[in-house]
Amino acid sequence: MSDKFDPFGGLFKGSSSYLRTGMDVARWMDRRAARKQLETRLRARSYMPSTIADCHKAIKDGEPWERIEAMLAADLEIQNRKRAQDAFIKNPPKVHGDARFDRPTDLSAGEHQLLYDFSKVPERGDAIYLGGLSEGTPQGAFPKTALHWSGQSHLITLAPTRTGKAVSQIIPNLLRYRGSVVVVDPKGELFKATSKWRSENVGPVWLLNPFDIDGLRSITHAINPLDAITTDDHADALANLLMPPAREVDDFFEAECKSFLGAAILYFALHMPEEHRSLGTLRDMVSGLRSDQTRSLIEDMSRPDLDPMIMNRMRSFHGKDMGKSVSRLSDTLDTVLKLFDNRGIREVTSRSDFSFAELKKEPATVYITIPFQRIKSHGRYVTMLLNMALDALESSQRPQIPVLMLFDEFLSFPRSDTILSALRTHAGAGVRMWFFLQDINALAHIYPNNWKSFLQAEVECYFGTDDHFTAKMVSEFLGTTTRVVVGGNASGRACRKVFLLTPA
Repeated sequence: MSDKFDPFGGLFKGSSSYLRTGMDVARWMDRRAARKQLETRLRARSYMPSTIADCHKAIKDGEPWERIEAMLAADLEIQNRKRAQDAFIKNPPKVHGDARFDRPTDLSAGEHQLLYDFSKVPERGDAIYLGGLSEGTPQGAFPKTALHWSGQSHLITLAPTRTGKAVSQIIPNLLRYRGSVVVVDPKGELFKATSKWRSENVGPVWLLNPFDIDGLRSITHAINPLDAITTDDHADALANLLMPPAREVDDFFEAECKSFLGAAILYFALHMPEEHRSLGTLRDMVSGLRSDQTRSLIEDMSRPDLDPMIMNRMRSFHGKDMGKSVSRLSDTLDTVLKLFDNRGIREVTSRSDFSFAELKKEPATVYITIPFQRIKSHGRYVTMLLNMALDALESSQRPQIPVLMLFDEFLSFPRSDTILSALRTHAGAGVRMWFFLQDINALAHIYPNNWKSFLQAEVECYFGTDDHFTAKMVSEFLGTTTRVVVGGNASGRACRKVFLLTPA
């Protein structure tokens, strides 16, 4: 390196070079000007203020430049270590996982577009609205971007009561989904808010309203469950639903009653005159107050020209004490079928204004209402209709837009093995099911051996979670990521596993 002093030289290639020059400047120029020039150059190289001050003092005290150069080298070493540590913290090795939340760019990439302008509905009309994207939206402003999903499988939403499931998800979808929908509408509010739009923009609207919910009085359609009964399997499935296991009834007699009920359902579906072909009429004929009619029905069902299943099941009542057997049978079925004493339920199950199978041919909407106070006593009526719909929609015919079934207050209704089976079978048949419930514990109580099957849904939505079990489960579902703890070991940093979202 040349020793020639050039106070206005260009770039200095090293710390020692411009420090020596700085010391020359101090001798050649006013000390104050030299100090200012040196400080400017040191700051340009991002040296720490304390290092700059030490350099000033060293120059003033006449320290050798080697000592000053050592101070600068130590400063650079500290900065290099800090930069390396910052880079490590920002992007640590993914030894404990790399879970993260999607960014808007992730949701907009790939073949499945998930983000749309909020004012626009995806052109095909088959996308399901999941919520607004708040990122980038000023606080208090309405989101400009909406998250949609166009998959073929099922969905589940878990949120406590009064957290806005209907307002934020059910109603927006009923006001934009262009395919057929079957919706459980306990209060009738969904019908009031969305039926006009769906009638004008989608297709026919059917309301099953046996209890004359306020504001919907005198508005109801009907569908006869016996229309769906064509085989003994169908009949037995309905009998199992209407007569759930009861601990106070011995197994043998319960099986005998259920066997009779299945045969009677098939008989009414296939052989009764149209004016008597209803579950309400069946209830009347097996009433405990009309054992003579029950006995007459058994005789009619024993004819050799009937389906073998019907005839053979009646044999168990012959050769016994007919009077005693019939009396006990009538008393049991009197309780089981009391559901059809309700005049509204008798009316909406007495005829068929439509069929669920039509939902795959042309878009239409079916609303099923039942007041909350009636769910405990009449919830099997709703489950019966849902099972009927799923059976009718199981065909291989796939509509252009999948049929959407919205199960609001799902856990308020009796267990349904048909719904459980449909989790595996109906996605491929062009049917999406969306379950709305309040917590996992209730799901595990009603479906103790199968509750995890519902959580295999393609879309899971959680909000307002207020119980630790559900929060912990969601945290485990989201997975873990790697975080750096500074000062954790001899190197000054360590990696540890943390959940992407930790329950409070």
